[in-house]
Amino acid sequence: YSGSEGEEALHAIRQAIGPDIRLMLDFGCPEYLTGGWNVKDAIRVARLLDKYDIFFLEEPLNPYDVEGFAALTRESPVKIATGESLTTVRDFQAFIERRAFDVAQPDAQQMGITQFQRVAQTSEEAGIPCVPHCPWTVMAVAAHLNVLATNRNGIMIEYPAFASFEVGSAVQTRVDAMHNRVVETPLSLIDGYLQLPESPGLGLGNYVLEAVAELNALYNY
Repeated sequence: YSGSEGEEALHAIRQAIGPDIRLMLDFGCPEYLTGGWNVKDAIRVARLLDKYDIFFLEEPLNPYDVEGFAALTRESPVKIATGESLTTVRDFQAFIERRAFDVAQPDAQQMGITQFQRVAQTSEEAGIPCVPHCPWTVMAVAAHLNVLATNRNGIMIEYPAFASFEVGSAVQTRVDAMHNRVVETPLSLIDGYLQLPESPGLGLGNYVLEAVAELNALYNY
């Protein structure tokens, strides 16, 4: 809310990155599950965020609240994004028909590549951008990258910001294993753009068993 510590931090972030960098804000649970948060609250926050040039506000309501998202999207000056918890094209169709979001966020790891492709196509037909949700491994990122290469509405893709991790931290070790060492041919990132693989399948080659074992240990599998 206005004058809060969170707003001060947001102001500092916008000042630091300048006006030419897209800034997205992920609201996330469990706030909307507590019962003390509603559509009016989300609309008030969205209006507050407008002055910081937020590119989109992600999942500020219960992910299955189609009517709530429709009301929010209609009133918000900031684009509204959601979809990471939806698992079928039918789930997305309800949001698309009601214009209940501005940005679709399907996730191939949650729904599979076939359903992901159908959501991307359906969103494209409705003129809605597709920015997939993906805090996962390079396999999911590659699936999204390959599918979005066949659609015009794939404007961005979620990918970890390696520069934000402390060198030598457990987070850096985990993310590096997930994206760079678990496959023979990691994705190439050049000037902020992931390069489309040219080799067969997802373009990643085979798994590197040592990195798989390390990931299993990190996640206590």
